[in-house]
Amino acid sequence: MDYNTLNNLYKNKTIFICGNGLGLLNITDQLKPQFEQQISIGVNSSFLHVKSPIYMTGHLCHALMYKHYRHRYKDTLNFYQGPIERHRNINLTDSFNIISGNVVAKTLPIPLTNNSSISGAENITFAATHMAYIMGASKIVYVGIDCKSLTHFYDIDFYQNKLIQYCEDLKQTYSTNQFATKDINDFVDSNITKRGYLLGGKRHTTGFLANYNHLLLTFRSYFTILQEASVEVVITQPDGICIEAGATHTPLKEIINEI
Repeated sequence: MDYNTLNNLYKNKTIFICGNGLGLLNITDQLKPQFEQQISIGVNSSFLHVKSPIYMTGHLCHALMYKHYRHRYKDTLNFYQGPIERHRNINLTDSFNIISGNVVAKTLPIPLTNNSSISGAENITFAATHMAYIMGASKIVYVGIDCKSLTHFYDIDFYQNKLIQYCEDLKQTYSTNQFATKDINDFVDSNITKRGYLLGGKRHTTGFLANYNHLLLTFRSYFTILQEASVEVVITQPDGICIEAGATHTPLKEIINEI
């Protein structure tokens, strides 16, 4: 695609970013019809719970799940930002626009060109933030972004059962691809096998908790840039890393009713 077309695509609009934290379940069945009429960027596993017109992931397993189970997402704009060696022998271009990313960048350059990168490859939420900024958002609202808890929205049995079936199917489909098999097994190990109430033990530590201070500084850098550009930064839950980084809290229902 011509990435120049993304610049100010949604100028002066509110753009939601849907993460994988427990707060994503605040998009209840009652709110979902209204929410799905909004402009949102879903990341990683968020598509299991809510439809977003824009989807981004940096994980091959998520990309493969989305590629094979996106029956109700045919009209979405999709981006994959993972390392190229992981998908070298897998055709993702039929479902995704492949974008490069700067891992350590703490700037949000605009406008986007076909030769530039999306900042924030270390965490897909950062990349989604840059994308919302490129698209001209006047307000960015984070839903289900926590980074202080090991709990995900998909830890409940309904979504766990879906993930187990999806991963088993993917293992069979990509059994001869070592990169896909490793990513799928890593996802299962991190998000299903070691889930606390399945094993009766503590869930293992994840990377974002180990690097919390680094992530906090990056969020602060991004929010400073956004606020200087008169972009409002809001989170729908009253706690979490975004609050510490300078976002304001407004309940989800109140935001939707204002739009």
